[in-house]
Amino acid sequence: MVWFVLLPERQYAKDQNGNTINGFGQMSFTTYTDKVGIFGNPGRGVKYVQSRGDDGRDNGKNFTFSQSKNAFICRAEDKDVYGKSMVDFLKNHPNCQGSPNGNYRGSLQLDVVFKLLDTEGDAEVALEAKRNMARALDSVLKLDPQTLAEVASIGIAYHGTPNSIMLHRVSEWAEKRPLDYFNILNSGDRFLRAIIRKAVKEGVIQVRGTLHYWGEELLGGSEDAAIAYITNHPDAEQALREAVDLTAPIVEAKNKVGRPRKNKD
Repeated sequence: MVWFVLLPERQYAKDQNGNTINGFGQMSFTTYTDKVGIFGNPGRGVKYVQSRGDDGRDNGKNFTFSQSKNAFICRAEDKDVYGKSMVDFLKNHPNCQGSPNGNYRGSLQLDVVFKLLDTEGDAEVALEAKRNMARALDSVLKLDPQTLAEVASIGIAYHGTPNSIMLHRVSEWAEKRPLDYFNILNSGDRFLRAIIRKAVKEGVIQVRGTLHYWGEELLGGSEDAAIAYITNHPDAEQALREAVDLTAPIVEAKNKVGRPRKNKD
Protein backbone atom coordinates (compact mmCIF):
# COMPACT_ATOMS: atom_id res chain seq x y z
CA MET A 1 0.00 0.00 0.00
CA VAL A 2 1.21 3.51 -0.83
CA TRP A 3 -0.01 6.57 1.06
CA PHE A 4 -0.09 10.21 -0.01
CA VAL A 5 -0.77 12.73 2.75
CA LEU A 6 -1.72 16.38 3.03
CA LEU A 7 1.17 18.50 4.28
CA PRO A 8 0.77 19.51 7.94
CA GLU A 9 1.38 23.18 7.15
CA ARG A 10 -1.53 23.02 4.71
CA GLN A 11 -3.88 21.41 7.19
CA TYR A 12 -2.94 23.67 10.06
CA ALA A 13 -2.76 27.14 8.52
CA LYS A 14 -1.65 29.73 11.11
CA ASP A 15 -2.21 33.46 11.41
CA GLN A 16 0.47 35.94 12.49
CA ASN A 17 -0.33 35.20 16.13
CA GLY A 18 0.11 31.47 15.70
CA ASN A 19 -3.59 30.64 15.89
CA THR A 20 -5.06 28.02 13.58
CA ILE A 21 -7.17 29.73 10.92
CA ASN A 22 -9.50 28.44 8.24
CA GLY A 23 -8.05 24.96 8.07
CA PHE A 24 -7.51 23.50 4.61
CA GLY A 25 -10.80 23.21 2.77
CA GLN A 26 -10.71 20.75 -0.10
CA MET A 27 -8.63 20.00 -3.16
CA SER A 28 -10.12 17.79 -5.86
CA PHE A 29 -8.67 16.93 -9.23
CA THR A 30 -9.26 14.55 -12.11
CA THR A 31 -6.69 15.87 -14.53
CA TYR A 32 -3.54 18.01 -14.62
CA THR A 33 -1.03 19.24 -17.18
CA ASP A 34 1.94 16.94 -17.69
CA LYS A 35 4.43 19.71 -18.46
CA VAL A 36 7.51 17.51 -18.79
CA GLY A 37 5.92 14.60 -20.62
CA ILE A 38 6.04 11.83 -18.05
CA PHE A 39 3.06 10.11 -19.69
CA GLY A 40 3.49 11.16 -23.30
CA ASN A 41 3.80 14.45 -25.13
CA PRO A 42 4.78 17.38 -22.87
CA GLY A 43 2.05 19.90 -22.14
CA ARG A 44 -0.91 17.56 -22.47
CA GLY A 45 -3.60 17.00 -19.89
CA VAL A 46 -3.50 13.60 -18.20
CA LYS A 47 -6.00 11.71 -16.08
CA TYR A 48 -6.22 8.36 -14.34
CA VAL A 49 -8.85 6.66 -16.49
CA GLN A 50 -11.12 4.31 -14.55
CA SER A 51 -13.34 3.36 -17.47
CA ARG A 52 -14.56 4.37 -20.89
CA GLY A 53 -18.13 5.47 -21.48
CA ASP A 54 -20.48 4.18 -24.15
CA ASP A 55 -19.58 7.29 -26.15
CA GLY A 56 -15.91 6.34 -26.03
CA ARG A 57 -14.94 9.09 -23.63
CA ASP A 58 -12.44 8.45 -20.85
CA ASN A 59 -13.86 8.60 -17.33
CA GLY A 60 -11.18 9.90 -15.00
CA LYS A 61 -10.99 9.09 -11.30
CA ASN A 62 -11.52 12.04 -8.95
CA PHE A 63 -8.95 12.43 -6.17
CA THR A 64 -9.74 14.52 -3.08
CA PHE A 65 -7.72 15.87 -0.16
CA SER A 66 -9.45 17.70 2.68
CA GLN A 67 -9.33 18.23 6.44
CA SER A 68 -10.99 14.88 7.07
CA LYS A 69 -9.61 13.02 4.04
CA ASN A 70 -6.02 14.13 4.36
CA ALA A 71 -4.58 10.85 3.12
CA PHE A 72 -5.11 8.83 -0.02
CA ILE A 73 -4.21 5.13 -0.14
CA CYS A 74 -3.49 3.15 -3.26
CA ARG A 75 -1.78 -0.10 -4.13
CA ALA A 76 1.52 -0.16 -5.95
CA GLU A 77 -0.02 -2.40 -8.63
CA ASP A 78 -3.06 -0.16 -9.30
CA LYS A 79 -3.18 0.87 -12.96
CA ASP A 80 -5.76 2.60 -15.15
CA VAL A 81 -7.25 1.22 -18.39
CA TYR A 82 -4.16 2.39 -20.30
CA GLY A 83 -1.68 0.88 -17.85
CA LYS A 84 -0.87 4.15 -16.09
CA SER A 85 0.25 3.62 -12.49
CA MET A 86 -1.89 5.41 -9.89
CA VAL A 87 1.21 5.96 -7.76
CA ASP A 88 3.03 7.57 -10.69
CA PHE A 89 -0.03 9.66 -11.55
CA LEU A 90 -0.15 11.10 -8.02
CA LYS A 91 3.61 11.50 -7.65
CA ASN A 92 3.74 13.61 -10.80
CA HIS A 93 0.84 15.90 -9.92
CA PRO A 94 2.09 19.53 -9.83
CA ASN A 95 1.03 19.87 -6.18
CA CYS A 96 2.84 16.73 -5.01
CA GLN A 97 6.14 17.35 -3.26
CA GLY A 98 9.06 16.62 -5.60
CA SER A 99 6.95 16.37 -8.75
CA PRO A 100 8.85 17.27 -11.95
CA ASN A 101 5.60 18.93 -13.06
CA GLY A 102 5.67 21.25 -10.05
CA ASN A 103 5.96 25.01 -10.12
CA TYR A 104 9.52 25.90 -9.11
CA ARG A 105 11.32 29.08 -8.24
CA GLY A 106 14.92 28.01 -8.44
CA SER A 107 15.10 24.89 -6.29
CA LEU A 108 12.03 25.87 -4.25
CA GLN A 109 8.79 24.12 -5.23
CA LEU A 110 5.72 26.33 -4.86
CA ASP A 111 2.12 25.35 -4.12
CA VAL A 112 2.96 21.96 -2.60
CA VAL A 113 -0.17 20.43 -1.09
CA PHE A 114 0.53 16.71 -0.54
CA LYS A 115 3.41 14.26 -0.51
CA LEU A 116 4.29 10.58 -0.56
CA LEU A 117 4.13 9.22 2.98
CA ASP A 118 7.59 7.99 3.81
CA THR A 119 8.22 8.86 7.47
CA GLU A 120 6.62 8.22 10.83
CA GLY A 121 5.81 11.93 11.00
CA ASP A 122 3.80 11.67 7.79
CA ALA A 123 1.86 8.76 9.25
CA GLU A 124 1.06 10.86 12.31
CA VAL A 125 -0.47 13.50 10.03
CA ALA A 126 -2.84 10.90 8.59
CA LEU A 127 -3.73 9.64 12.06
CA GLU A 128 -4.39 13.15 13.34
CA ALA A 129 -7.09 13.66 10.74
CA LYS A 130 -8.93 10.62 12.07
CA ARG A 131 -8.57 11.90 15.63
CA ASN A 132 -9.90 15.32 14.63
CA MET A 133 -12.94 13.76 12.96
CA ALA A 134 -13.72 11.71 16.05
CA ARG A 135 -13.23 14.68 18.39
CA ALA A 136 -15.42 16.92 16.26
CA LEU A 137 -18.29 14.44 16.09
CA ASP A 138 -18.10 13.76 19.82
CA SER A 139 -18.08 17.49 20.52
CA VAL A 140 -21.05 18.27 18.26
CA LEU A 141 -23.20 15.61 19.89
CA LYS A 142 -22.62 17.28 23.27
CA LEU A 143 -23.48 20.85 22.23
CA ASP A 144 -26.22 22.66 24.10
CA PRO A 145 -28.99 24.14 21.88
CA GLN A 146 -27.70 27.72 22.07
CA THR A 147 -24.16 26.77 21.07
CA LEU A 148 -25.47 24.50 18.33
CA ALA A 149 -27.46 27.42 16.88
CA GLU A 150 -24.39 29.68 16.99
CA VAL A 151 -22.12 27.14 15.29
CA ALA A 152 -24.75 26.36 12.65
CA SER A 153 -25.21 30.04 11.87
CA ILE A 154 -21.51 30.67 11.32
CA GLY A 155 -20.32 27.32 10.00
CA ILE A 156 -23.04 26.36 7.54
CA ALA A 157 -25.29 29.44 7.37
CA TYR A 158 -28.15 27.39 8.80
CA HIS A 159 -30.44 29.44 11.02
CA GLY A 160 -33.43 28.50 13.10
CA THR A 161 -34.58 26.25 15.90
CA PRO A 162 -31.95 23.83 17.24
CA ASN A 163 -33.28 20.36 16.45
CA SER A 164 -32.20 17.00 15.05
CA ILE A 165 -31.99 18.36 11.51
CA MET A 166 -29.64 21.13 12.58
CA LEU A 167 -27.59 18.70 14.65
CA HIS A 168 -27.28 16.30 11.73
CA ARG A 169 -26.17 19.01 9.32
CA VAL A 170 -23.62 20.44 11.73
CA SER A 171 -22.24 16.98 12.54
CA GLU A 172 -21.84 16.20 8.82
CA TRP A 173 -19.99 19.46 8.29
CA ALA A 174 -17.85 19.11 11.41
CA GLU A 175 -16.65 15.66 10.36
CA LYS A 176 -15.57 17.06 7.00
CA ARG A 177 -14.15 20.32 8.36
CA PRO A 178 -13.08 19.55 11.95
CA LEU A 179 -10.50 22.33 12.17
CA ASP A 180 -12.98 24.95 11.00
CA TYR A 181 -15.54 23.57 13.46
CA PHE A 182 -13.21 23.92 16.44
CA ASN A 183 -12.09 27.39 15.31
CA ILE A 184 -15.72 28.55 15.43
CA LEU A 185 -16.53 26.68 18.63
CA ASN A 186 -13.58 28.26 20.45
CA SER A 187 -14.07 31.76 19.06
CA GLY A 188 -14.64 34.45 21.65
CA ASP A 189 -17.02 36.40 19.40
CA ARG A 190 -19.09 33.36 18.38
CA PHE A 191 -22.42 34.63 19.69
CA LEU A 192 -22.18 38.11 18.20
CA ARG A 193 -21.02 36.80 14.82
CA ALA A 194 -23.88 34.31 14.74
CA ILE A 195 -26.59 36.78 15.72
CA ILE A 196 -25.29 39.40 13.25
CA ARG A 197 -25.48 36.86 10.45
CA LYS A 198 -29.01 35.96 11.38
CA ALA A 199 -29.88 39.65 11.65
CA VAL A 200 -28.58 40.10 8.11
CA LYS A 201 -30.64 37.13 6.96
CA GLU A 202 -33.78 38.58 8.52
CA GLY A 203 -33.13 42.07 7.20
CA VAL A 204 -32.63 43.68 10.60
CA ILE A 205 -29.07 44.54 9.59
CA GLN A 206 -28.41 45.45 5.97
CA VAL A 207 -25.13 44.90 4.14
CA ARG A 208 -24.28 47.36 1.37
CA GLY A 209 -21.08 46.19 -0.23
CA THR A 210 -19.18 45.33 2.93
CA LEU A 211 -20.76 48.10 5.06
CA HIS A 212 -23.10 46.89 7.81
CA TYR A 213 -26.04 49.17 8.67
CA TRP A 214 -28.75 48.98 11.28
CA GLY A 215 -31.29 51.30 9.79
CA GLU A 216 -29.17 54.35 8.96
CA GLU A 217 -26.66 53.61 11.70
CA LEU A 218 -23.32 52.41 10.33
CA LEU A 219 -22.01 49.54 12.43
CA GLY A 220 -18.81 49.13 10.48
CA GLY A 221 -17.13 48.47 7.17
CA SER A 222 -17.06 44.70 7.66
CA GLU A 223 -18.54 41.96 9.80
CA ASP A 224 -15.54 42.14 12.14
CA ALA A 225 -15.95 45.91 12.46
CA ALA A 226 -19.67 45.48 13.24
CA ILE A 227 -18.79 42.98 15.96
CA ALA A 228 -16.28 45.41 17.46
CA TYR A 229 -18.86 48.24 17.37
CA ILE A 230 -21.53 46.22 19.11
CA THR A 231 -19.02 44.94 21.66
CA ASN A 232 -18.16 48.53 22.53
CA HIS A 233 -21.84 49.56 22.76
CA PRO A 234 -23.61 47.34 25.33
CA ASP A 235 -26.98 48.96 24.60
CA ALA A 236 -26.60 47.96 20.93
CA GLU A 237 -25.95 44.36 21.91
CA GLN A 238 -29.00 44.33 24.17
CA ALA A 239 -31.14 45.82 21.42
CA LEU A 240 -29.87 43.22 18.95
CA ARG A 241 -30.73 40.43 21.38
CA GLU A 242 -34.26 41.83 21.61
CA ALA A 243 -34.59 42.24 17.84
CA VAL A 244 -33.26 38.82 16.82
CA ASP A 245 -33.93 35.43 18.40
CA LEU A 246 -31.05 33.19 17.37
CA THR A 247 -32.90 29.98 18.21
CA ALA A 248 -36.18 30.85 16.43
CA PRO A 249 -37.10 30.27 12.78
CA ILE A 250 -36.13 32.94 10.26
CA VAL A 251 -38.58 35.86 10.34
CA GLU A 252 -38.57 38.60 7.72
CA ALA A 253 -38.19 41.95 9.47
CA LYS A 254 -41.40 43.96 9.31
CA ASN A 255 -39.44 47.15 8.97
CA LYS A 256 -35.78 48.02 8.75
CA VAL A 257 -35.53 50.74 11.34
CA GLY A 258 -32.51 51.40 13.45
CA ARG A 259 -31.99 50.18 16.97
CA PRO A 260 -33.72 51.84 19.91
CA ARG A 261 -31.45 54.53 21.31
CA LYS A 262 -31.56 55.21 25.04
CA ASN A 263 -28.46 57.35 25.23
CA LYS A 264 -26.31 59.12 22.74
CA ASP A 265 -23.09 57.29 21.94
